[in-house]
Amino acid sequence: MKKLIPVVAIVLILLVALCACNQKEPTKIDEPTTPATDSSVINVSDTTIVLAPTSDYVGQTLLSFMQASTLKGLLEFSLTNGMVTSINGKENTADYSKCWMLYTSDANMANTAWGTVEYQGNVYGSAVKGVTELNIIENGLYIWVYTTF
Repeated sequence: MKKLIPVVAIVLILLVALCACNQKEPTKIDEPTTPATDSSVINVSDTTIVLAPTSDYVGQTLLSFMQASTLKGLLEFSLTNGMVTSINGKENTADYSKCWMLYTSDANMANTAWGTVEYQGNVYGSAVKGVTELNIIENGLYIWVYTTF
């Protein structure tokens, strides 16, 4: 079992890298169709969530902000083994052919080779760390996109 976990992780990383290589243009995100109830959690659509943590969260993990947003009723998510498996009721598929991917404005924690999204005229790269390890920066944006491979 211990040998299986690294193998699965490597396969998932390779799958994401291969799929990201096929993207020439960033995925464009439309303006929100549902008004935000709080400026820090923007529900653009059922497949795109933009998180804009306030300065109170700088230095904390993105997980802590998401948990606080859940307590405020702004967001629902599930986490399994450190990986987000659903947001607002939309779940990853068992084979991860459809899953939530995280993008960030933090250039030090983003990799555009793994994929990009465009939001409000800016291009953001795929986060190199997960929700449990990614620390929030001042004025940072964190964009969850439900992606199909």
